[in-house]
Amino acid sequence: MSILTNQTIEGFVSIDISTHCHPILSNANIQLHNGLKINDLQVCNNSDERFGILEISVSKTKVSNHPTYIEFDIDTSGSMEDIASGIHTKLEFVKKTLDNMYQFIAEHVEAVIYIKVNTFDNQCRTIIPITKITLKNRAEIIAKINDIQSGGCTNIEKAFLQSGKSISEYKTQFPTHKLVYILLTDGNPTAGNIDTDYLKTIKPDACNKCIGYGSDHNAGLLGSCGHYYFINDFENTGKVYGEILHKLLYPALENVEIVVKNGSIYDSVKNSWETSIDGIELHSEQNRTFHVRGNSNTEAILVGTIVGRIDRELEEGEIEEIGNREELYTADVLPDLLDEEDTVCVVDLRKYMYRQKTQELLFESVEYTRQQKTSSSYKNKLKTFFKNMRLYMRENNLMEDPFMKLLCDDIYVCFKTFGKENAEMYVVSRHIGQCNQTPCRANSQKLEDSDEDEDRQIQKQKRKNKWHRLEKMEIEDIVSPSKEEDPDDLDYYKTEVQDDDLYVNESMKHTFRCVSGF
Repeated sequence: MSILTNQTIEGFVSIDISTHCHPILSNANIQLHNGLKINDLQVCNNSDERFGILEISVSKTKVSNHPTYIEFDIDTSGSMEDIASGIHTKLEFVKKTLDNMYQFIAEHVEAVIYIKVNTFDNQCRTIIPITKITLKNRAEIIAKINDIQSGGCTNIEKAFLQSGKSISEYKTQFPTHKLVYILLTDGNPTAGNIDTDYLKTIKPDACNKCIGYGSDHNAGLLGSCGHYYFINDFENTGKVYGEILHKLLYPALENVEIVVKNGSIYDSVKNSWETSIDGIELHSEQNRTFHVRGNSNTEAILVGTIVGRIDRELEEGEIEEIGNREELYTADVLPDLLDEEDTVCVVDLRKYMYRQKTQELLFESVEYTRQQKTSSSYKNKLKTFFKNMRLYMRENNLMEDPFMKLLCDDIYVCFKTFGKENAEMYVVSRHIGQCNQTPCRANSQKLEDSDEDEDRQIQKQKRKNKWHRLEKMEIEDIVSPSKEEDPDDLDYYKTEVQDDDLYVNESMKHTFRCVSGF
């Protein structure tokens, strides 16, 4: 009989859930905040409910042997020959990533992966017909990828129509195979029918992954046609493809639904509190934290389709049946922990309250952008929230905490892109990464260093003009300009290189390393 040891904020409590929990899960529990209140973090509607978190941990799974078909559409318009970093073009980064990716798949002999690779500009061309990747044909596949050339315009209509037909025919022939469509483009559609509403209606019928490459693509179109990825740092090309590949090779659960009784759960897609959320996918060794509101009687019922094979020996009484949709576990609120004096230990979830507000602000920014609206009150709200969050970090020795630093960068991206043409791609990417707890997100440092960061240049010029005036007035003992640059003010905040380990396990790290780099 297995015992799960659940770590709380202040200690440990062991709960026997082996008779109720499916072995695909290694942990599931609810914790409720009972610590200090913060006036600027009102996340509950009434005094009868408390903010909490539902933590779900997935067991380690084996490489999937379920047949999977991946159709690639690679934009080879003329702009893909632009230098991306150093001496390498955008297309060279893509080709190298695909080379590494197919090499990685071939080495996982248990995996049954079929691919088809198309390129598109004015025309669509099939570079690799439907082929199962093996150790024997990997060199031939890689050679064909390296022969890809670029030139022409961007006709997404032709790509969607051709791949949609191809995927439909494949599905008819192999109805049990998993179907995945991956589109990579670095530009807006410039040939064929370019109407966004029309293009949405002809997208391929599969599990779609749409990758926006650089800052000239249509983020709204790609986001409405599938799971959206934004690459503004071309050296992260391998990370995006690596995340996609890792989830395909090491799946655990699909179509997960979480139903909450005597409480509610935050739906980050709708930005609302609901009694249930669904459509969640979980992969091997993944940890997810969902935000809930409730009381000591709150429960979360987990239901999902099992698609992963557990990478350990099953214990007596455990049963593993792939493909079944079933109730996996009912997570309850963890009991209070008592100290030596029988006083209830504090469960301080303020970090997650700040994450909750960050997700709400990211969503709000996306809505303003899509409606093409601006709001000075929204930017002021960001500045106030940021300053309060930084004060909390300083008072609680969290200035170097990766979790909190990531929230700071998310708010910074909202602030710096608000009202600009690139806002949707940046903020949608950060919103997806934060809500789904994934490592692939827009690089905030690239934003800070780019020419688009006009606000910083304006502030520098204002300071320069001020000090010129003071020099002419021959005022002595003036305060150093650097002291005006308050790091807790969004106008002067500087991002740092983020440690992606926050949402990456060792197996995913290995995939990233194998798929990335020259």
